[in-house]
Amino acid sequence: MADAIGVPLSKQRVDLANGTWCEVDGVSADGNVLVEAFAHQGKMIGSQPKKVSEDAFKLVTIAKTRTAARLMIAFADDVAAQSFMGKSWKAEALRAWGIEVVVVELHGDIRAGISSAQVRQFR
Repeated sequence: MADAIGVPLSKQRVDLANGTWCEVDGVSADGNVLVEAFAHQGKMIGSQPKKVSEDAFKLVTIAKTRTAARLMIAFADDVAAQSFMGKSWKAEALRAWGIEVVVVELHGDIRAGISSAQVRQFR
């Protein structure tokens, strides 16, 4: 993911107001790039779009204290990303809040592993 975004990222705990905190999938060393990742392959089902929306809400909450932060939701599949791109209200919400949507290309073996795990999850 870091190659696609352009900076090294690491999973990190981010402190918020009043002693609360949250965990972000990818944070740059300077804390100015914040990325939530979504690995699902194919059309999203059930509560998966809600998870992405909650991740976006987390990012905009963090950005209230990091006004220069670059916010991103990274998808590992074009089809999964479609609900948050184009003319949907979800896509407009992400644009309005300054959250970029990126699709990260995965190596075939990694993509196959994720797809296999999804099949096992839904049995």
